[in-house]
Amino acid sequence: SIYYEEELFEGHLIFTGKIDEFFNYEYGHLPYRSSTFLNENINRNFFQNNAVIYRDEKYHFRKITEYKYITGQRNLNTCIQFEYPENYVEEGKNENVALYPIRTENNIKLYDKYFEESHEFPNITFMGRLATYENHPMDMIVKNVLKSVKEIWKCDFMSTLKTLVKNNL
Repeated sequence: SIYYEEELFEGHLIFTGKIDEFFNYEYGHLPYRSSTFLNENINRNFFQNNAVIYRDEKYHFRKITEYKYITGQRNLNTCIQFEYPENYVEEGKNENVALYPIRTENNIKLYDKYFEESHEFPNITFMGRLATYENHPMDMIVKNVLKSVKEIWKCDFMSTLKTLVKNNL
């Protein structure tokens, strides 16, 4: 059962956190990777040809994001963000945020135990990298969330959002 403010919650929930944490680490902790982000202002119109460029293993950073492409900003300078991989530290003074699952054969077997248990909660949809223990690109995750919202609540989230914005709500 799910409780919210000490009352039984009977609605539908989309859970995007760590699936092992949801089940209170009943079968053990799943390992994750984290990242450190470094922002840099560049004195030129654009830095790269796309919003996000992923780099292969030979680089010491995972990706570069240039938000100007996403936000539609129009100015002479740009800002980029480097994402550097680092180990996920769950507790202690170097604590950081879990961002990516570490998918190995043993870790997937452990995840499968949590996945099987998730079927006992039909009113919860587990979504996102941490809840499904998959390394999906963010655009795919957003697309899946919008599709699920439409299926679960029988509404078109994007149309609803556009209406709210149009009416300044």
